[in-house]
Amino acid sequence: MNFANSFYDSVTFETCKVDVDNYIYKDWRPIHGSQDLEYKIRMYHCKQLTTGKCMAYLQLNGGPVVVDVTFLLGAIKKCSSFLFTTSGETVMYFDFSPKDYRTGKGIISFDLKFKDYKPAPVVNIGSLLKSLTLDELLVTETDAQFVVGEKKIDFHRGILYNVSPVLKTCLEQGTPGIIEIENFDYETVKMVVDYCYQRKIGDKSEKEILDGLRFAKKYAIFPVAKVLETIILAHVKESTFFDIAKYAWEAEHDEMKDACAKYYRNHLRLTLKDEFLELDDSVQLGIIATAHAIKTTK
Repeated sequence: MNFANSFYDSVTFETCKVDVDNYIYKDWRPIHGSQDLEYKIRMYHCKQLTTGKCMAYLQLNGGPVVVDVTFLLGAIKKCSSFLFTTSGETVMYFDFSPKDYRTGKGIISFDLKFKDYKPAPVVNIGSLLKSLTLDELLVTETDAQFVVGEKKIDFHRGILYNVSPVLKTCLEQGTPGIIEIENFDYETVKMVVDYCYQRKIGDKSEKEILDGLRFAKKYAIFPVAKVLETIILAHVKESTFFDIAKYAWEAEHDEMKDACAKYYRNHLRLTLKDEFLELDDSVQLGIIATAHAIKTTK
């Protein structure tokens, strides 16, 4: 249920599953209706802790937000309010005695109200595409073209000579002044060319940015590729994870692999999605192996 900036959720644990040797947890739960809120709760048995009490912790991504929590264990009811200001922060905890744990009728429940929620501002990705300096541009008549299907994009040889050794070779060895582009659409090529010319670029989705990165890398337009890589690395999330992971392993991009693996470690539910099964086996195994390597080296 959603009232303005308030959201509600509840979770339950079976006390018999809170064992001595391992904590149990509810995996990240997205708060439906919010832009970026998700949380998980961990439960620890008293014998794992020096306090001699059983404890529960809540970790939250997103916000800032205030969380009102009602804790129920048998006849025990505790209510508290917590302020989460930083994504990934662990603030809430409840403790209870082993006696309460044994007499709690098997169920521990948490009722949560998220209020005073302030979603993160929407990122205008297009505004992050900083133009090249005017010193790198030549003011002359266009003397070359990209041909993409039936469409053409005019450009100056002098500009792309300076930007890409691959395009320079294409211009020198192929049809004079013509570079035919395959496997990329017109909008992708135009976005990269517009970037080089300091033209205004509107909002672009992460997928469009990733297509532009593929084009820039294939044709060795390194100044553009570097900027696009930085943007992609900052936007690894559930809606982009599979496209970015596929690219990271195809391109052997270690930094992007690590970013995907770190996100995957905190969102293991991704394994159950159809998109995960549709990845090549090498990509699936690479994600899992890299995530495990990161964990074991901590």
